[in-house]
Amino acid sequence: MQADQNNEYVDMLIRKDFVHITFIIKEGRYECTCILSENPQIVAQFQLMQGLVDGVAYIVNLDSCSIVGVHNFRLGEQIPLEYSYEHLDYAVLDLDDRGTRWEGSLLHGQPFGFGELYNTEGLRVFCGFLFNGQYSCYGATYFQDNGLLEYQGMFYKGKRFGYGTLHDRFSTVVYNGEWVDDMHPVISLKIEKRAASVDGLSSTLHELTIEDSVCEAMQRLHLTLMNNLEKLVIGDNSFEMVTDCFFSLPSLKTLIIGNNSFLGRSVWNSMQSVPCVNGSFEVSSCPQLEELTIGAYSFLGCSKFILHGACVAFH
Repeated sequence: MQADQNNEYVDMLIRKDFVHITFIIKEGRYECTCILSENPQIVAQFQLMQGLVDGVAYIVNLDSCSIVGVHNFRLGEQIPLEYSYEHLDYAVLDLDDRGTRWEGSLLHGQPFGFGELYNTEGLRVFCGFLFNGQYSCYGATYFQDNGLLEYQGMFYKGKRFGYGTLHDRFSTVVYNGEWVDDMHPVISLKIEKRAASVDGLSSTLHELTIEDSVCEAMQRLHLTLMNNLEKLVIGDNSFEMVTDCFFSLPSLKTLIIGNNSFLGRSVWNSMQSVPCVNGSFEVSSCPQLEELTIGAYSFLGCSKFILHGACVAFH
């Protein structure tokens, strides 16, 4: 039964079938936490690359404080782990000679999975999941001088990431909501002119403006899982080499694209200076879309222009 449930949650991860996801893009990779199930409470920490699960994914059960699964991926395909986590030890591990200790599960003599971390004064400073020496998936931190609860919620590689609650030193709630990369969520973002990447895009954005001449070398742009995004504006001469453009944004109301963007220059015949028309532009599952504006010569290299799941005025 446990193996079947593990496979079920792995399949949900691969399908990107989330109750909720929080992510930020860094160096082209989506750094993510997600809720896979609310009953039981299942959360995961993972990465996406080119829209596919990539790297090691950790899936845990908050109700039983246990690991559901640890899986290794290479662009959506599962590959063997270099270790087995099936048989963990449970012990008290001294982390230094000053009294810092871990009480919980161990793999090869190191903290791995659920447990509690104590400081040199014997006060608990963390309770939750620890992978690769970093707070992961879900846990709670405590003030190191009085042991009172500081934060309880989701983590990604040591940072507050996903839903969580922050308290002050008097146990008063000061923030209860979503976190991204250890910060409160950003809802409006501008990618500056001539930027080479779209790093910084996150799941919490409501408005996104991409200025002129951005990402001139990028060949593929897929914007998905940004379920809050309502307005997207792309300037002139941006994404000139993109031949594969796909937007699936369920809250999007306004999409404006300037002139000479998405030209598909990577497939241009330089001798004739004309595009080989084999690019694609698809807007899918955007039921709130009210306005779509595309400037002169944009998508000149596209043979496929697909718009479905939208009721829109096109300019």
